[in-house]
Amino acid sequence: MVDVIDLQLEMLNTRFEGLTYILGRGSDHSDRLCHIAERQAISFEVVTLSSHRVANPTEENLQYNRRHVVVEEEQNSIFREHTHTLRRTSTFQYSESDIWEMLVEMNIHDEDLLDKCYDLLCGHPNVVKQLFGLSLERRMRKLVKIMTKNP
Repeated sequence: MVDVIDLQLEMLNTRFEGLTYILGRGSDHSDRLCHIAERQAISFEVVTLSSHRVANPTEENLQYNRRHVVVEEEQNSIFREHTHTLRRTSTFQYSESDIWEMLVEMNIHDEDLLDKCYDLLCGHPNVVKQLFGLSLERRMRKLVKIMTKNP
């Protein structure tokens, strides 16, 4: 009888730990949302100040606006250069959920085959990149070829 009660208390403890984990994740998400809201508020204030300066075209405001345009052009240039570099190096990794969504989109009805495809693709990120580069119809043909090579 003590063993049964001990087992039930252990299961209850496990469930409480799971609930605590879920609540913690919810707290993390709410912290992120608060951080995003704070950043949006700051951005709104900056835009408001900038529009106020534009509405009052004094020489000081015109110089500020010119500097602001130069900084934005420089940031855009850095962003374009960074994007160009990323495209050349292509270090992007698809997540497991991206892989799963792709397989579900391919309408694979056999659950065993779906699991095998998922396991194979999670272990071969280069193959995943190849598949994501193809149209939906070609993905299925390519996946069949890959699966026949790696049963």
